[in-house]
Amino acid sequence: MMRNVRSACWIVLFVIAIAHAQEPLTNESIVKLVKAGLSEDMIVSMVNAQPAKYSLNTDDIVALKTAGVSEKIIVAMVTKSAAVSPAAAPAPAAAILGGAHLVRVHDVAQMRAAASVADAIARAAAEE
Repeated sequence: MMRNVRSACWIVLFVIAIAHAQEPLTNESIVKLVKAGLSEDMIVSMVNAQPAKYSLNTDDIVALKTAGVSEKIIVAMVTKSAAVSPAAAPAPAAAILGGAHLVRVHDVAQMRAAASVADAIARAAAEE
């Protein structure tokens, strides 16, 4: 009986951990982690592994630095924010290659690079 209760507790903790891990990191959560004393390497690993919704304009970066966030962590946040999501790029690229002149996307900054490459390929194919 005790083994079943213990197993059930572990399963519940595992499900909670997975649900919590999918919560996007924000500037505020990064500051919380730094203030809690987590190591720089641990926070960088979390930045690289978890989804994120950072705000990284000049004032935000200054606020992060003032709150004690290291440059290594800020660089990881900026790098993560600038990365193009490979899962999101194929649909707009395929539309452009199919002749679309206008594509609606949610994250314009991330899709700009993928759209430019697809547009260049489409133009080169049209010239042949």
